[in-house]
Amino acid sequence: MIAIFANDPTNRLEYLLHYAISERWGHPYKLCFTEESLMEEQAEAKINYSKQPMEGAFWISPDGLLSETGIRPLKPQMTWRNGTPYCFINKADGTDLDWDPFAACFYFLSRYEEMQPHTPDSHGRFHAEESVAVQNGCLQLAVVDHWLEDLAEALHRKFPAFMPVTSKVRFQPTYDIDQAYAYREKGFLINAAGFAKQLLHGDLKGIRNRAKVLAGRESDPYDTFALLRQLHEDEGLHPLHFVLFAPRSTHDKGISPENSTFRELVRHLKDDGKVGLHASYGSFRNHKALQHEKAALSECLGDKVTGNRFHYLRLSLPESYRNLVAAGITDDYSMGYASNAGFRAGTCHPFQYFDLQQEKELPLTIHPLLFMENCFFNNEERTEAALWRQVKPLLDEAIRYGGEIVTLFHNHSFGPMPGHDLPTMELYLHLIKYMHDTCR
Repeated sequence: MIAIFANDPTNRLEYLLHYAISERWGHPYKLCFTEESLMEEQAEAKINYSKQPMEGAFWISPDGLLSETGIRPLKPQMTWRNGTPYCFINKADGTDLDWDPFAACFYFLSRYEEMQPHTPDSHGRFHAEESVAVQNGCLQLAVVDHWLEDLAEALHRKFPAFMPVTSKVRFQPTYDIDQAYAYREKGFLINAAGFAKQLLHGDLKGIRNRAKVLAGRESDPYDTFALLRQLHEDEGLHPLHFVLFAPRSTHDKGISPENSTFRELVRHLKDDGKVGLHASYGSFRNHKALQHEKAALSECLGDKVTGNRFHYLRLSLPESYRNLVAAGITDDYSMGYASNAGFRAGTCHPFQYFDLQQEKELPLTIHPLLFMENCFFNNEERTEAALWRQVKPLLDEAIRYGGEIVTLFHNHSFGPMPGHDLPTMELYLHLIKYMHDTCR
């Protein structure tokens, strides 16, 4: 057990202590409100989180963020030491750390920066370029995990009896099923429009491919489900499939949820792994649409739907997460950037979402996304070797901290669609082999 003294035991502090000490270190903790009660505790380690020193306790001088309410303009300055950035530096004499790791972790986990005024991208998303991590060149570092490791090591040096529990890395492959088929099951009007567009662009090869698929002479280029199912069986993988189950719109171009062939496919996906909702483009601020889509998918599956990822990774905090909770979603996999691979929330571990406006933790577990294949589309060099040079350091970072490695691929990325020149399967097989070899 770890004993902590704090002058101001707020919901923010309780949230961070539970995450760091109970969830990450595997230890119970107890908050003390007087110096005497802290000294009386028979604890493996004692932390003094106040402005005044206490003999025999590990002293962290609080920045003040965890005792505040509301959201203020705040962009912490990063100071690099030995290859790691630190923030919320303080200058109190005699402290065991000259920075506040609790405030630093809370800032990243609560997505504090996303709650401040910012200029969204064309899809209304928080732009990666506005993040502290990107601006300070540390998006590829799991800074929260590193800070908690630093704190645990410092506590162990002062209290040798304290040892944090270590976790084992877990690989969680996921797929977004935006369009189950390129040509099949889309109806006469959509395919007629597709033929016309291909003719206008002189895409004779595309016209021939579409015609062959619709005539039943070739398989649909997006229908890679049997290929992936065999891969999962051979490699012992347990994937998550996030299915777009909404009416067709400008950004939602999937198969109709009423289509019997599509519904049968969705039910078969449950045999290969778990199925979650890929909430439609407009649902990130529309709780009625979200609830309708979730109910429709649940009815199709004949089972509860508790997982979600928003289409286009479209988030509006805290509204999107509140809507998920209201809809009965318990786990979300949208915490990543569409344009950048890395650690958007500074961690590779799942965590509960803290609503800064309501000043409370929501019953929603956030599973950080390490990368999706689309973020590599703008690479000048698209060879498997070039992509691996970007992916491997991210995997190594997550492996170091025993995290959950969540990857995102699309079913159509493994098919022969013209114009798709990423070596997706080669990269994926390399990744799977690396995980098997490293984590056995």
